[in-house]
Amino acid sequence: EEEEEVARPSKKTAAKKVTKAADKKADKKATKAQKGGAAFQTGELVDAYYEDDDEWFEAKILKDLGNGNFKVAWTEDDAEQDCGPGYIRKKVSHANWEDPIQPGDAIEGYYEDDELWHRGIVQTENPDGTFTLLWDEDGQECTLKPERMKKVCIRRNFDDLKQGMKVKGFVSRLWTNGAFIDIGTIKDGLAYFDDIPPVVRPKGAPEFDEGERVSAFFAEEEEWYPATVDKRNKDGTYTIWWDDDEDEPYKIEVRNMRLDTPRSSVKQGDQVDAWITRVNHERMTISLSLWPDGKTPPKDLSAFEEMDSSEFIDARIVKIIDNVGFIADVEAPDGTRAQGLIHITNIREGFVDNLYDEGEIGQDIRVRVERVDQALGRISLSMKPAW
Repeated sequence: EEEEEVARPSKKTAAKKVTKAADKKADKKATKAQKGGAAFQTGELVDAYYEDDDEWFEAKILKDLGNGNFKVAWTEDDAEQDCGPGYIRKKVSHANWEDPIQPGDAIEGYYEDDELWHRGIVQTENPDGTFTLLWDEDGQECTLKPERMKKVCIRRNFDDLKQGMKVKGFVSRLWTNGAFIDIGTIKDGLAYFDDIPPVVRPKGAPEFDEGERVSAFFAEEEEWYPATVDKRNKDGTYTIWWDDDEDEPYKIEVRNMRLDTPRSSVKQGDQVDAWITRVNHERMTISLSLWPDGKTPPKDLSAFEEMDSSEFIDARIVKIIDNVGFIADVEAPDGTRAQGLIHITNIREGFVDNLYDEGEIGQDIRVRVERVDQALGRISLSMKPAW
């Protein structure tokens, strides 16, 4: 019976029967694929590639021909075919997301050179713990660590997800407010930066690193603009390059700079352990935490407690909670960053009917620190002036 989970990319040539006259390129791949023993056992049901239909079908292993080649029989009609490396794999319908990678698995591998995921088939496990695979697209070999590979499998149902569940995940991409993480479901989960352990900076490290993306205050226009850090100067200032003006660098003080996004301890392609903190079945959203057991430790907010509650500071909206208010990112004078809630009643005078008419994610605003609850780790902010 035909399986439709994964179709062979058109760039790959049709599978050919393994004969004594197999070409040298295939022989070279097969030789490497044989290291570490056979990936399939006689009698095992597998997915095999059929050249005429350009599709994968279920087949049974009849014989190990050596060098990574196997004789199979299609379960549909018992017809036999010889399959070489890259044209036979363990059944995708039997694969489990959480199980360790093993030879024969269909996987998606993260390729550092183009920072993209590509499909392939694992051939062998190497002595150093890495795996050799063949890419689907061009049949080329590649060696990857197991944490750079995720199984191609039937995606988990949302109904199977429970709060507190520990899951294996892979960082799909970083976002302004956190990281989207593939946990083997039909939709990625999201871990906000507060739910990701922070980067530990060594003592004496500069406030900003070369190449980091920042927003910088241009005093002449009294506006914030995007820029890239070039270097730290001996006097403690920084040289930056404006996005809109690549002709001349600009010298700026630290107090007039801020990171576009918090530094993250994870990057795209990383394998992580994640804990589900919330599942919204109606909206099909998953909230995740990378803290052990999903428990974020309380944050030291003492720097905000010392701030003048009548003084306005810069902030940026990072989340909008319907009928509740804005979550905004703020920074204390000592550089401590945290997020606080601007309740809907503290956005402006009068009744606020639609939060999305008052602000949007990523918008820079001015707020006051009204209250700090250190025990609960909460900061209450206001966009309204103090009376």
